[in-house]
Amino acid sequence: MYAFIHVYRTQINPRGFSLVEVVVGAALLLLVFSGIIAGFRSTLVLVGHARASSGAIGLATERIEYTRSIPYDTVGTVAGIPSGSIPQNETVALNGMSYERRTLIQYVDAPEDGMGASDTNGITADYKRVKVEITWVVRGSPRSFVLVTNIVPKGMETVAGGGTLVVNVFDSQALPVQNAAVRIVNASTTSPIDVTSYTNAQGVVMFPGAPAGGGYEISASRTGYSLDQTYDTTPSNPNPNPAHIAVVVGNVSTVNLAIDRVSTRTIVTVESPQEEYFEDQFVDASRVSASSSVAIGAGSLVLAGSVGSYPSAGAATTTSTTPSGLISWDSVFWTGTLQSGTEARIKVYGVSGSQYTLVPDTELPGNSAGFSFGTTSLSGISATTYEGLALGMSLATSDASTTPLIDKVLLSYTTADPVPNASFTLVGGKNIGADGTGQLIPKYSETHQTSAAGSINLTDLEWDTYTLSVDGTSLGYDIAGICAPDSLLVSPNTNATTTVVLAPHTTHSLLVRTLAASLDPIGGATVTVAGSGAPIVGTTSSCGYVYFGGLSSADTYDITISASGYVGDSLADVVVTGATVVPFTLAP
Repeated sequence: MYAFIHVYRTQINPRGFSLVEVVVGAALLLLVFSGIIAGFRSTLVLVGHARASSGAIGLATERIEYTRSIPYDTVGTVAGIPSGSIPQNETVALNGMSYERRTLIQYVDAPEDGMGASDTNGITADYKRVKVEITWVVRGSPRSFVLVTNIVPKGMETVAGGGTLVVNVFDSQALPVQNAAVRIVNASTTSPIDVTSYTNAQGVVMFPGAPAGGGYEISASRTGYSLDQTYDTTPSNPNPNPAHIAVVVGNVSTVNLAIDRVSTRTIVTVESPQEEYFEDQFVDASRVSASSSVAIGAGSLVLAGSVGSYPSAGAATTTSTTPSGLISWDSVFWTGTLQSGTEARIKVYGVSGSQYTLVPDTELPGNSAGFSFGTTSLSGISATTYEGLALGMSLATSDASTTPLIDKVLLSYTTADPVPNASFTLVGGKNIGADGTGQLIPKYSETHQTSAAGSINLTDLEWDTYTLSVDGTSLGYDIAGICAPDSLLVSPNTNATTTVVLAPHTTHSLLVRTLAASLDPIGGATVTVAGSGAPIVGTTSSCGYVYFGGLSSADTYDITISASGYVGDSLADVVVTGATVVPFTLAP
């Protein structure tokens, strides 16, 4: 019997690897090593983050343990309350990293024995709280770590020689402001004080254990908010309000400060306004930007077609009116003829570039439905928001034999040329004290100048009521009116424009302003000023002002005012000296 054994041989290509095999192999190796390298890099980043975090924890723990190791009476920060030798802020280098270490130590009034004036033993500094915050940056990303501990005295709590300082921070609505930075500075105490803490949810920060003494300078601020502070007694401000505060042993001293979000106000200076208008009497289609199913010409806008073939509806839109130096939009007036079964409506559109947007009813009530023939006031449309307007007209009929007809549309508005480089003084209504004569010292009093284009943006304005004035002699102009939302009442977190109307300066002038009981301006009121000569008659602008220049100081004047829908008023024997302002408030 025979056994057959087969021997298989693998033939090796004597030519080696092909180019394709080499490329594929290299690509596979590249993928493998790329993954390894990426993983290695990620590992390095994680190790770096871990090492940086470990260093931060170590620095915070080191500071906490140090405060626990020293006598209770010495636990405090340099220039802090309580005072001690521990720096409030320092930069520490560790393992190639740079860290910022902030240490805040404060007395705490514990509720267990009563708080504030209700404390059973009259001592509000029951124990000390130590907060250590470490901040650092890794690859451009800020990081932080915080440790907090309480340190309790071995015996009875004490604030030998000290009292409690309480700071309340609220906003313009008397609501608490949380996270406001409250800074306490006093260079006259045994250990100079300069410490900053932050208000809680109730807008309060307390400093139990504040050393007794006067001259505590206190300020409250927050990013994007105004600043409020106490003030020193000086020769120029002998009666500051609020003044720096004193801390009395065993007593509570309280300071109330008010801050709120700041605002921006643009001041525009212009010459006396002129009323202008856009008008289309439909002689041709040159003032129409778009139309459908209408015919234009021969002084009318009608539905296209002829008797018996009029379409049921048609529309047209005027070209944009975008005036230079716009002060206000005033009114729309239009006329035409309606036959039985026909209707015509007009709507107002805001224009920005080639975009037409219907003005919402919140700014022009009834605009979404459209207005019929007659006059429609546009006083609610902001000239700042809407730099351009267009009129959209719609026509409709239920009878193919009749068409509505529009023969005229008129859009009126007020413009004024800018007064460049106009200097003015802005003074706020809030005061920080009074001088030796009892004259109040305003918190804000600054002189500004508009640009060559006649405008300036004032930023970081605190909420307040401001008074704007000019030096007529040096400027060559008097104020002939101020147009703005809320006049110069600046509310928190607002951005608005105030237009100041200027007229050529005269030695003696009279500016009459007319307001409703709601403090809204009354436009179109007739004002008569009678002196020794012939009476002078003027009409208030949409901002409620009318200006009379060139008056004589030798005369006294009788002023009479009347306005539709309001009870008239008068004022006799008014003495006009320099730039005189007389306000009227009319009852409906």
